[in-house]
Amino acid sequence: MTFSVDVTVRGYELDTQGHLNQAVYLQYAEHARWELLRAAGLPQDKLLADGIGPVQLEVTVKYRRELRGGERVRVTCRFAYGTGKTFTMEQRIIKEDGTVAAEVTGVAWRPRPDGTPPRAGPAGPPRRPGGQPGPADGLTAVGGARSDRRAGRRSPAPCGAAGDRPVEPSLSCPGGARHRVPARRPRT
Repeated sequence: MTFSVDVTVRGYELDTQGHLNQAVYLQYAEHARWELLRAAGLPQDKLLADGIGPVQLEVTVKYRRELRGGERVRVTCRFAYGTGKTFTMEQRIIKEDGTVAAEVTGVAWRPRPDGTPPRAGPAGPPRRPGGQPGPADGLTAVGGARSDRRAGRRSPAPCGAAGDRPVEPSLSCPGGARHRVPARRPRT
């Protein structure tokens, strides 16, 4: 299922050449993702209250055509799922004439409510109140650190927090996730 939201390019979003600033394409994509969640009955305040928040691991933007002030665009949002612990967000920013102005692809995962990376496969899609499916079905594919029992240590978290020493809570990575990080060993 593909969700979409319309946006008008505003004058203050333009660069010195009169084009939409490259960073704003990411803002449009983020806006469409939050609107999809809101339409699914999962507004940001509810997700925060439930301790849920997808963490973006990677984003790629392919700029195809320029956008100028006053142009109306449609920002689409589609989630793709595989058998792994992450999910992919596929988005397009499309001009009124149907021309694709940009393609935005991101990889994300959803930490557990306590903020730590999950250890198992997908937890199932978030549901609207009452358990009914919504446009974000499948959004809860997950990923993160796993236990390496043979070596007695944890593998790297998506942001790089890892180590072979005992762990203590917690470090916030730039994406906002909280990970268990290595405790410092006393020097001998």
